[in-house]
Amino acid sequence: MPPKKVVYLFGAGATLAEWQYAVGEEADHLSLQSISETVINEARNSDQFRELLSDISVDGIKDIEHYISLLESVNTKNYFDLVGFLRSSFCKNIQNSLKYEGTAIDPFISMALLEMHQGIIEEEDMVGIISLNYDNLLDRAFNEVFKGVNYGIECHCENEEYGINRYKPLLTKLHGSFNWKRGPHSIIIDEVQAQNVEQAEMLWIPPSVEKELDSYPFNLLWGNAFEMLDCDILRIIGCNLSQNDWGLISLLFNSQLRSGGDYRIELIRSHEGGVETREKHGFLKNVFALGELENCADFVENPPKNVYYSWLRSKLAVHTSRGIQFDELGLPHIEQIMGEI
Repeated sequence: MPPKKVVYLFGAGATLAEWQYAVGEEADHLSLQSISETVINEARNSDQFRELLSDISVDGIKDIEHYISLLESVNTKNYFDLVGFLRSSFCKNIQNSLKYEGTAIDPFISMALLEMHQGIIEEEDMVGIISLNYDNLLDRAFNEVFKGVNYGIECHCENEEYGINRYKPLLTKLHGSFNWKRGPHSIIIDEVQAQNVEQAEMLWIPPSVEKELDSYPFNLLWGNAFEMLDCDILRIIGCNLSQNDWGLISLLFNSQLRSGGDYRIELIRSHEGGVETREKHGFLKNVFALGELENCADFVENPPKNVYYSWLRSKLAVHTSRGIQFDELGLPHIEQIMGEI
């Protein structure tokens, strides 16, 4: 029997899990509500926008994407400038929040996940990862494990931080990236830009409920994602498919509708949250919550603090019980996790 074709979809919860594992603390500062409140407070403390914001009810803003969309609809210069400030602040705060004591955290769990797939190629063929995130955690994980990144688009690296390897699984960043900028004939990968938060050069789809997807490279990226979803299993990690993700929900629905068979969707988030997501999106078929996955039944009554990490440990335990000798493959991140099981 050929290996099952597996695709992953990463949301912000995957980044929060990486912080929690790396630092040993909850990533409350990285939640959308926390980022939204910080961004609004920075605008309030700005001489340029203090008076403008005094006329607007900004208390209790929990979703900066909704707020930016409303401000854009006003369509005047004052609000246009405010939107630019909010987006720049959003970018800066996420970048800074992924550092601990001045150093960027490592994407340890994701590196272990990629290593796992190097050991189970006869069971699962990992086509790639679709990501909604702007940060570079997955980029770094791919570069470390695969010695290069395959974005599925024409690109080159400005400062040689990454290798480009088109023969490895895809990393499809649907909303662009803090470390991307537009080149004359390709995408340029530039970590210096990302760290300096040079938004004018940044190739990303900034926060807004209505996301413009028709221009290059986003039209190509979403096309690549649709093709990737010709798979057997889609594992969604850290994404609750909220109303802000309507374009993504439509993509999943269309890909299932056109696939000729409903690929399996596994929700790697809390069991209760996964059940809620399944009930809310009943038009998606073959959806399984965490406690319904192999070796995860115990997570229903004993919810893990770090779902991504705990699920990965359960997968490693399953494959080890089937005879996969990860300890003989020289996979350092898996070796650490196996030592913790």
